[in-house]
Amino acid sequence: MRFFILLISFGLLFNVSSNLYSQEKVQPKYDIRKANWGMTKDEVKKSESAQLMNEDFTTVQYNTDLGSLYYYFTVEDKLFSAKFVQEDFYQDTDEYINHYERIKSAFLGKSYVVKSCEEKWKKGKVKTATNTLANALFHGDVRLNCVMQNQKTYLEMLLYKDVSNQKTILIIKYESISMHIYEKERKEKELIDNL
Repeated sequence: MRFFILLISFGLLFNVSSNLYSQEKVQPKYDIRKANWGMTKDEVKKSESAQLMNEDFTTVQYNTDLGSLYYYFTVEDKLFSAKFVQEDFYQDTDEYINHYERIKSAFLGKSYVVKSCEEKWKKGKVKTATNTLANALFHGDVRLNCVMQNQKTYLEMLLYKDVSNQKTILIIKYESISMHIYEKERKEKELIDNL
């Protein structure tokens, strides 16, 4: 009887631990918002609830609560890239840095792995007690850049101050890994066919 209870307990423990392991490996349902790589422009437009701002042959732009959202399509009408752009979203430069870090943490919680994250300082500028990261960002002396990836998506975050218009800008770029390879191969084939 004890052996039978031990066997059932071991089976339950194995089942729970294997479920936890498989949940760690589960990929998000969508690649970006409610869209997946390879969708057509019409499919993306049907999935998007934000206000449509502009559209041309290869791009659709929306206005969202987070800023401008751009979807990019191949010439075969397949979604391969997207980008969020936030300009002057916060008054306080520290809030931009905190926002950047919160977004980075959220992606890491969604199966993304960091490839590189760095602070790129202007030549001759360094972080000091008086020249903090927030102060340097305010003056346009530093850019924060983080590159992440999951099985299907390459993601790059960039936070900087555009000194020409004095706007602090956060850009989040998404790119389909497989569609990038497909598009590269298509262009190479087109070049060879035109020789």
